[in-house]
Amino acid sequence: MEFWTLKDFNVSNSVVLLRVDINSPVDPETGEVLSDYRMRSHIDTISHLIANDAKVVILAHQSRPGASDFTFLKEHSEILSKYVGPIKYVDEIASSRVLKEIKDMKPGEAILLENIRFCSEEMVLENAPIDKQKRALYVRRLSSIATFYINDAFAAAHRSQPSITAFPYLLPSAAGLLMENEINSLSKVLEIKANHKLAALGGAKVDDSIKIAKRLLTEFDYKSIITGGLVGLAFLYAKGIDIGKDNKRALEKNVSNIKDVIETAKSLLKDFGDKIFMPIDVAVNKDGTRYEVEISKNTTIDDPALDIGLGTILEYKEIIKKADVILFNGPFGAYEFPLFALGTYELVNEIARSKAFKVAGGGHTVSVIEHLKMEGFFDHISTGGGAMISFIAGEALPAIKALEDSKRIFSKKVRTNNLLN
Repeated sequence: MEFWTLKDFNVSNSVVLLRVDINSPVDPETGEVLSDYRMRSHIDTISHLIANDAKVVILAHQSRPGASDFTFLKEHSEILSKYVGPIKYVDEIASSRVLKEIKDMKPGEAILLENIRFCSEEMVLENAPIDKQKRALYVRRLSSIATFYINDAFAAAHRSQPSITAFPYLLPSAAGLLMENEINSLSKVLEIKANHKLAALGGAKVDDSIKIAKRLLTEFDYKSIITGGLVGLAFLYAKGIDIGKDNKRALEKNVSNIKDVIETAKSLLKDFGDKIFMPIDVAVNKDGTRYEVEISKNTTIDDPALDIGLGTILEYKEIIKKADVILFNGPFGAYEFPLFALGTYELVNEIARSKAFKVAGGGHTVSVIEHLKMEGFFDHISTGGGAMISFIAGEALPAIKALEDSKRIFSKKVRTNNLLN
């Protein structure tokens, strides 16, 4: 991947459009932001720009129109200000008032514009051709007064929306520090040479996890895939285990095409059966009590499987101990219920203790790691859910392609105008 990074540009006294992803969980009753994790992830990039005397104009979104957490960014600006110094909130996007605010900025100042998805062009032009996105009114107005565009929004890198993919074709553009770190860390967990590379795949995104498992096994020499949640149930079903009506229904509800998914899982078990590990027991709810069911060819799992069982936990922990690279994505049970958090919590603790190179991602995964205060024990925790999955699965990310194209388009101009550090 050939693109500029933040440190390539001399941003002093320049207007810099900075796209971040500070989309955060919001209390539907009070509208209060419940977690500032995404905001904290951009501290280094914002601080770098401010310290280097840029005039920083921040573009961000919160949720989507119609959703209960679709709201203004005033509180986001207040939270960011606690970490990086004053960030002025401007409750418009590309009006004459906004242009005046930007023109009046001094070097080292930062403003946060209103939720970019309040602008209809951002949503209407999603996935539109780049030439159409470039003609969006707000894109033309903001790019007309900026020198650089920085994309630090890895969590939105799989989206093709004007604020992500149009500006790089109008301005010299670079990856922010978070974006750069995400790409480097996720590339490393794929490509690093190691004796025992392990992926722990759980949660409900079965289609995505099976795509990831296939790529890790066929292209990157992963030695072990341990599975839980609906991902584990899908492989058990493919193996011929009677997972019961409730669990089949849960699978059908969460996959695009149950037949195709199970056929892919069967194919992987045929080719890599010695590397794919499935639960040997699961925990179910029996009258408010955790009850464990041992899995065999003669077993039917009559109740919803809510966690991996103790036998599985012990087996998986031994596999984790042997690993020198670990990719962790998705909880291994219904961790939000104390009775069924055991599997996920035990595996997170075991992974945290490991001396392996460790990368974790996915919203629920990050939530568990934060709850257990284990962030410092991982080499990298990805801010991206869908973006991380797309990257690991080998799918092109529109944001990265746009940054690569920008370097090719503007290389001569940047050198001629001495805009590089």
